[in-house]
Amino acid sequence: MDLLQNYPLGNDLTEVEDGRHGGAGRTKGATGSNFAFADGSARYLLKGHAVWPINLWAVTAYWRTNS
Repeated sequence: MDLLQNYPLGNDLTEVEDGRHGGAGRTKGATGSNFAFADGSARYLLKGHAVWPINLWAVTAYWRTNS
């Protein structure tokens, strides 16, 4: 994933497979994926929530909110 590829759009919306797993429990019918985080945790995020409203793929505050 590269935020600067195809600038200014990046490829975070086209390359990230964020709808690989069907939902369970309260998210029944929704799709999302498991994501591993740098703090050692793993979380299930619904499709699109890794890039909006804050882009979790970005490493600086500017790109998290302006990409």
